[in-house]
Amino acid sequence: MTSAPTSKQPVSSFSPFYGCAIIAMAVFVFVGIIAWSLYSLIQQDRAIAVFAQAQPAALPPLPSPQGDAALQARLQRAVEQSGEGELILSVDDLNRLLRLAPEGAYGSYRDMLRLLAFDPGRGVLVMQASLPLNPLPLVGEGRRFLNGRVLYKPETPETGLDARVVGVEVPGHEVPEGFVGAMGTWTLLGPYREHPKVLGFLQRVGAVEVLPQGLRLSLRAAPAPGA
Repeated sequence: MTSAPTSKQPVSSFSPFYGCAIIAMAVFVFVGIIAWSLYSLIQQDRAIAVFAQAQPAALPPLPSPQGDAALQARLQRAVEQSGEGELILSVDDLNRLLRLAPEGAYGSYRDMLRLLAFDPGRGVLVMQASLPLNPLPLVGEGRRFLNGRVLYKPETPETGLDARVVGVEVPGHEVPEGFVGAMGTWTLLGPYREHPKVLGFLQRVGAVEVLPQGLRLSLRAAPAPGA
């Protein structure tokens, strides 16, 4: 004997309220994220406006080009040397290398940076800078310039010699640590690394020391061919 088929009856009526509530919450969260992002950009723009200027600053003149050939010859000998070695570069030497910097998205270092001095106590290069700052999206008021001193700390990671921003000094203003940290993501020697010979030389620098009279580079022996 077979029993009659049974059917399940709904225990409650369907309500669209829950679906609408979920959508409303999602929209609220999305709008909140957008509003917070915009607020953060506005705050950043205001913080930058405190120390940035509308026009670039004049930089000290570069050394005479007459010594460029001698410096390039000295660097070429260091590149071709296969054994360990040492090289000391002076303020004039490094400023000559700024003249030879390749063009980047924001121009060339020769128009933006000058090395003023070495600071052995802090282990940094002290540079006079007039760096263009692109406006922040949606809230920026146009290109401005960071006119002041930028402190670069040399380092020798696996990818070779480089230098990173560790301090920014603008007379009469305090530069937020967050801004300095953001600048630290852009290394000084990045534009030079596009050249294979220069990159090979940078990768041979095993140690770097900031001296009162110059930057001392200790070179590792060149790798054997095919290594």
